[in-house]
Amino acid sequence: MPKACPESPEDESFPAKPQLGFQKAADIHATSIGGKPEAVQTFPILQPGEDWNDFQVGVRASVLRRARERLSSQSLQRVPVPELLLGTATLTAGASLSALVAEVDLSSIRGGLFYILAPIIAVGTATAYGFMRHIRSLSSEQLAKEILRDLPDPEKAVEVPAK
Repeated sequence: MPKACPESPEDESFPAKPQLGFQKAADIHATSIGGKPEAVQTFPILQPGEDWNDFQVGVRASVLRRARERLSSQSLQRVPVPELLLGTATLTAGASLSALVAEVDLSSIRGGLFYILAPIIAVGTATAYGFMRHIRSLSSEQLAKEILRDLPDPEKAVEVPAK
């Protein structure tokens, strides 16, 4: 008896055919408007499953421009001054502690630098660091509030009826 053809469902040794889907190809229209060629391409939009209940919210270009300008002004600060102050504070505090461990004599010039001047610099720069970080966090918080106030809230979005 002849063996069944491989596509036959009776043949268990041949894997099943994959289920192929059908997707509509793009529809392209080429027209000429006022002597200028124009091509319009339409195609189906596919979305991931988690985006099915998502929607788009319109935002004015002026709002986006203002938000981008504010954010770019914050991101373009070149030298992080508070971090430089923190580095100076830790460096001078470390120098004072090292002089203490090395038993540097207070009556020498090094002793005056390490025991008198370095702790003053360490305390001053650490205090300045604390104030500058606090001011920077307040300005960042204020900037975030201003941008959030300008941008539309998707939770309060209202569907516009079709005309």
